Amino acid sequence: MRVRLTEHSWLKRPREISDTAIQSLPGEVIRRYEEELRVFEEALAGNTSVGPTLFRNQTRAFHLEKLGGNSYRLEANYLVGADWLVRGKSYVQVIPKLEKGAARAFADCLDEEEFAADAPTSDEKTWLNADYIEAQGITTASQVHYLRMLMTIVKDSHFDKYLEDLFHIDYAAPALPLPSDEDLLTPLLVVRFVQVIRRIVSKGLRKSYYTVQHNLTNRVKGKVLVSQHIKTNVFKSKLSTVLCQYDNFGQNTLENQFLKKVLRFARRYLDTHGKLFGDTLPELHHAVRAVSPAFELIDEMEEIAQLRHTTHHPFYGEYKEAIRVGKLLLKRFAYTINSVDSTDRVMTPPFWINMPSLFEMYVCAMMRAHNPAALDAIEYQFSTHGNQIDILFAGDRTRLVIDTKYKMHYLRGHLHQDIRQVAGYARLRKVRGRLGISYTADDTVDCLIVYPDLDNGVDDFSIATIWDAKREVKAYHRVWKLGVKIPVWNSPG
Repeated sequence: MRVRLTEHSWLKRPREISDTAIQSLPGEVIRRYEEELRVFEEALAGNTSVGPTLFRNQTRAFHLEKLGGNSYRLEANYLVGADWLVRGKSYVQVIPKLEKGAARAFADCLDEEEFAADAPTSDEKTWLNADYIEAQGITTASQVHYLRMLMTIVKDSHFDKYLEDLFHIDYAAPALPLPSDEDLLTPLLVVRFVQVIRRIVSKGLRKSYYTVQHNLTNRVKGKVLVSQHIKTNVFKSKLSTVLCQYDNFGQNTLENQFLKKVLRFARRYLDTHGKLFGDTLPELHHAVRAVSPAFELIDEMEEIAQLRHTTHHPFYGEYKEAIRVGKLLLKRFAYTINSVDSTDRVMTPPFWINMPSLFEMYVCAMMRAHNPAALDAIEYQFSTHGNQIDILFAGDRTRLVIDTKYKMHYLRGHLHQDIRQVAGYARLRKVRGRLGISYTADDTVDCLIVYPDLDNGVDDFSIATIWDAKREVKAYHRVWKLGVKIPVWNSPG
């Protein structure tokens, strides 16, 4: 059984609905509600709450809790993916969709002159009710185009070392069934693989020594494989040929053979599941066509087990990432090319995509793309005293501590906490030093909170536009806010 949610949505069981309304619901809907209630009871199994905590134990994927009596609540966080509720029986699926009204509520909260710092308020108004989405649809919700965001990020090699933290895959758990048109994991792996292959080909395939076996006529080279030579040649009266094993230097290495094999899987997936890629499909097809000629003279690897030990050259650093993602992709298809063509359901391991990290990387990647003359001034994930600061901008005239917030539901006390956090970053001496402020200076550093605004956000990430478009957070001194647009699918899904 599948329980389907969107990001930052929730549902309760039993559903809070009048007896009259229940009578109007179809019988299959009522039966599913009752089944979900039994699933929640079995998933908790005497516990008060459950939910995996991922990405360095900092983010909860989802949260199922018992509210009291026979009432349960399931909440989705800002990760998208799927995982088991009851292993082998039922699972929860979270899809990438943001609600515009929640973004407006967040912006309005920042606009208020004063707000009760720690007053307990209900945050359900800025969350999505999963039952309401199913019954009536949310016209103000848009599906986030996470693939377009990823493609923007991977074009910049600056983020390569951070991409491993974008998704979590649990291959130790049993695979779960997903509708093939809702598979989020495979398109992400394909996009990442195609982009890194394009970078490898732009440098040229790596050459190295590799072992080959050949029947040589009237000569011997390297090592004679005696037992195989007898079976292959002597028993067949081929007395003028000798089966030898020796090393060659060239591009037909095991690494390149492996990449060619994965590229064939990726190309097949693009051909059969193109609709999952939306408007990124033409660009991906073009990339595959562009890199394919580089592998024409490369043999395709027959056994993946051949690729046991690989060496990595600093100049060809992309090979490490390409092989890592390629192995994940082949494992996803159980190493069988025919499994790529599944059009009904796919068996996929439990996985989660870290949308807040994707958003902050996207913002930084767009800043770097729109400010090519100021790359040295833009720093992502600046670390000091155990703190990870999303983005620093250390310009000659403009200095900003930037905190990205991909979370639209906000208790007002949480809002204060986040603003105090970014303000605290701005007072760290190491941060001020990176911004070019002397130890004795009395300057106040500007703090900027960046959040998604699908309607009115800026799509120009140049520093001049950011500085002009920012708006004051009225309750604080020199703390600013900025809504930015992020890619969405052409039609909400």
